[in-house]
Amino acid sequence: MITFTAPGLFPEGVQYDATNQAFLVSSLTTGNVGRVKDDNTYSILAAGQATGIASAVGLHLDEARTRVLVASSNAVTGDVAKLVSLDRDKGTVNFTADLGALRPSASGHFANDIAVDGQGNAYVTDSFAPVIYKVTAQGVASVFLDDARLAAAPGAFGLNGVVFHADATGAICSLPKPMKGPSSGCP
Repeated sequence: MITFTAPGLFPEGVQYDATNQAFLVSSLTTGNVGRVKDDNTYSILAAGQATGIASAVGLHLDEARTRVLVASSNAVTGDVAKLVSLDRDKGTVNFTADLGALRPSASGHFANDIAVDGQGNAYVTDSFAPVIYKVTAQGVASVFLDDARLAAAPGAFGLNGVVFHADATGAICSLPKPMKGPSSGCP
């Protein structure tokens, strides 16, 4: 069992980094991304203020590209939705993609979860807008899907987890209300 203390951390995303033999942990309150080693030590890989990460929500460790992708948001103001790519070993910023700027008319934004395909494209859910963004490995952002059927009720939390599946059926499931279609693969 690993135990550690990091005051005010409020972890949200966790990924295991086998190369550095540490857990990566995001902080909702500080925007920091830290490392937790099996000797119970916590250290900051990337400081929220230094990297421009408002609140570190979802994490995705992309081993193939030695980077950590971080969904950056501000749940209080709902005006921040970014994807920040960090160097896995140094914690330096590779790029920042402003996702909210792609849909400025939305009532709010909250970048939440991240999945990555084989080419390094990241797919990011927005819990305050019915949008899934796509960000290339080079940091070019676009809207992958914008569908009102994925919208949450007013005041509720919408899209959250996302998984990329290589079979390319194009199925989008937002549980507990699946969007069924031909061969959608949704339950």
